[in-house]
Amino acid sequence: LAFSVRLKSLLVHRHLPLFGMLCGVLIGLPALWAGWGPSDDVLQRSIILTQPLPEILTRLFVFLDPAVNPAQMDLGYFPWWTYESAQVIFFRPLAALSLWIDYQLWPNSNLLMHLHSLLLYGLLCLTAAHLYRRLMGRTPQTGLAVLLFSLSTAHIGCVVSLAARNLLMAANFGFLALFFHDRWRRDGWKPGLILALLCLSLSLLSAETGVATCAFLLAYAIFFDIRSWRGRLLSLLPYGLMTVIWLVSYQVFGFGASGSDFYLSPLQEPVRFLVAIVERTPFLLMGQWVLPDPVVYTVLSEGARLFLWVLSLLVLAFIGLLLFPLIKKERAARFWVVGMLLSVIPVCAVSPASGRHLTFISLAAFGLMAQLVGGVFLSSTWAPIRRNWRRAALGVSL
Repeated sequence: LAFSVRLKSLLVHRHLPLFGMLCGVLIGLPALWAGWGPSDDVLQRSIILTQPLPEILTRLFVFLDPAVNPAQMDLGYFPWWTYESAQVIFFRPLAALSLWIDYQLWPNSNLLMHLHSLLLYGLLCLTAAHLYRRLMGRTPQTGLAVLLFSLSTAHIGCVVSLAARNLLMAANFGFLALFFHDRWRRDGWKPGLILALLCLSLSLLSAETGVATCAFLLAYAIFFDIRSWRGRLLSLLPYGLMTVIWLVSYQVFGFGASGSDFYLSPLQEPVRFLVAIVERTPFLLMGQWVLPDPVVYTVLSEGARLFLWVLSLLVLAFIGLLLFPLIKKERAARFWVVGMLLSVIPVCAVSPASGRHLTFISLAAFGLMAQLVGGVFLSSTWAPIRRNWRRAALGVSL
């Protein structure tokens, strides 16, 4: 009993967000010695050391370009069967600027560069903690969600690879956008709208995954906003306009992906993208809620992939049945479900997707997990008293 009381007091402690940040930094410490990381880090290093800043801001995240693909094939960098018109050209100027600054300050120290990423991850954990408290209140379930998010080793892939720092930055600004949007809508704090729009734009300029912020803004309007439906739709209009401007500019200036299995563009290849959503969603959610890391499915045989796809559907359906009473009673749970399902869609454009791509998804999933565990171990009014449900929920929670 004494342990239970102490645990509850820890989970509602006013300094828990700082503790969550510390946990995230500590669990990511081994990434400091990751060296230059994967080949993307080495490629970007060669670009930053040899190109001017304007070229770095626009070309640092170019992986396939029809203008240079033939030359790369002649030099042996790409295999001879490469599709010459394939394009993977991303516009992530904020992430590129972040790496450029590293090279101005400590060009030969990958440890300090990884430390920069690790501190950004700690800041992400702190932002997520404050967002959880804004949306779920200062409860033990909120504290558990904070710890689950901070101690998720899947996120550390964003620190191990310097090239993946863009995912940390996009998530950080996206979470802040939702935080300020809530302050605007719930507290009537007018600067919240300006700050939320600014953070959304910074998220989109960090990485394309920042568009997942809109998924949570939509879910917020449905489940948390208490104004009229007309007022809710009008509240989303500024974010919609900003996202449309970003999408149109992206296309007009020639950014995007096509002709490659690594990335799919919803606008240029809508049919392939829809097929990818059906194929990849179960793997991504299974990887978030249970195991394995979703990157595994890309190396499986067709038969094994089909087996894992069916197994993922069955496991997720079982978890969904356990969550149904929670979703029915708690609007926060409904918010997390819709935010999670919608934020899966952008990740379906990536292959192979791994744990580091699940940051937005994990924000919602850990919120749901914490509420489920709270229903099992704490006196929650939504939790059924049926023995079968409690046994199954206890097993899933453990």
